[in-house]
Amino acid sequence: MVIKTNLPYYAFVVPNIAIERSFAAHWSVDIPLWYSPYTIARNYRFRILALQPSLRYWLRQSLQGHFLAVHALWGQFNISVNHQTRYQDFRGMWGGGIDYGYALRLKNRWGMEFNLGAGYIRTRYETYFNRKNGALYGKHLANYWGVTRLGISLTYKL
Repeated sequence: MVIKTNLPYYAFVVPNIAIERSFAAHWSVDIPLWYSPYTIARNYRFRILALQPSLRYWLRQSLQGHFLAVHALWGQFNISVNHQTRYQDFRGMWGGGIDYGYALRLKNRWGMEFNLGAGYIRTRYETYFNRKNGALYGKHLANYWGVTRLGISLTYKL
């Protein structure tokens, strides 16, 4: 079993943790969780709760070298990046895709993992004026095709 954290997410103030468990010679399940309850400043808020489990097939042996995977995605968000608009989902977001990655052993139990995935995300969200009790001014449906998973993770094997 491996515990890990995806380092680039900290640039957006999104703490995250993942657990990966091998269940056969070439197979594992990875379950990352992201949770950010923070309002950084009045104009910057990146609140998110998301889960993105994946089923991985390792080309050599579990948790080593190259892997191919399928992943699912579920989450909720409340985001603002300027003083004008705040975006908030009202039915969550969901999706899935495929990804490729590589796990590299460093020293003792430590390692790094790199992965990139592409797929689909669907969400319904509302836009509000970004001020206290800001009024709702739009409802939207978004269908996104593109990068759905990106990781540079620090790993620790238990």
